[in-house]
Amino acid sequence: MNVEFISNVYTVNNKKVIQCNIRDNTGRKQAEVAQIASEIRYRRLFEAAQDGILILDADSGQIVEVNPFLIAMLGFSREQFLGKKIWEIGLFKDIVANKITSWNYSRRNISVTKTCHWKLPAGSISPRSLSVMSTR
Repeated sequence: MNVEFISNVYTVNNKKVIQCNIRDNTGRKQAEVAQIASEIRYRRLFEAAQDGILILDADSGQIVEVNPFLIAMLGFSREQFLGKKIWEIGLFKDIVANKITSWNYSRRNISVTKTCHWKLPAGSISPRSLSVMSTR
C-alpha cells in the first residue's frame, strides 16, 4: 500500500491543534506506472516504425519530434526538423499552401497524400510519396 501523510499545525480557540491526513495513493501510483509503461511502448513503436513520422504541435504546426525512419529516408538531421513549421522544411510547401490558409489543426481534420519531388540535403532530387494527416 502506498500512502501519503500530511500534517498541519494551526490554532483553534487559542490551542494548538495538529491535523493529520493519511491518504491511500495506491491507485494513483498504479496509474503512473501504467502511463510510464504506455509511453515506453509508444516510444518503441515510434522509433521502430518503417513509416516516416512527424509529430507536430497542433496549435503552431511546429515539428516537435521526428522518427529515425524519416531522418534516414530524407537525409536530414533531427535538428533540421525540430522547431520548424511543417511548411518550412520544404516537404509539404505546395500542399500546405494550397490546403491550409492559417494553421489551426485544432479545428480541422486534414489528410493529404502526394508524390513530391523533393530536394534532399545532398542536392539530389528524389520523388517521395508523403502524407500529412491530422485528426483531433
